[in-house]
Amino acid sequence: MSKPLKVGVFGYYSYRNLGDNVMAFQVASHIKREGHRPIIFTKHPIDMENWGFDLCSDVEDLVKSVDLIFFGGGGLLIPRMRQSEPGSNFSQDLRLVLDLAKQNDLPMYGFSLGGIGKPLKDIVPRRKGVKLILVCNDCWVRRGN
Repeated sequence: MSKPLKVGVFGYYSYRNLGDNVMAFQVASHIKREGHRPIIFTKHPIDMENWGFDLCSDVEDLVKSVDLIFFGGGGLLIPRMRQSEPGSNFSQDLRLVLDLAKQNDLPMYGFSLGGIGKPLKDIVPRRKGVKLILVCNDCWVRRGN
């Protein structure tokens, strides 16, 4: 078997949305069952401290410490113009993780990113150089360069 990967798990986690936190737990559990080491990004580690996974609260530290980033959970693709206090830094963190991963040639994958029924043209990221496989509204979309 090849060397286990350190997988950064990034999503809209610990922002008072139980469904997204359940997604983080399920994704990390699956990654661990496959023999790899999940590291969940969360701004509020207390929400997940008893889960048995490594946690990280700093985007730069996360990107430096993993072999790939796995995006997943809830409405990750929904534009958040006016965010409530719990999620106020999320858009900045998402932009930073995308930029740093791209700069470091870190592979990025996504699953069940959500879009709450919005048309695909309104939710699929428009960023050159980012390759993500998105599952959104029961449609597979591959974004490339």
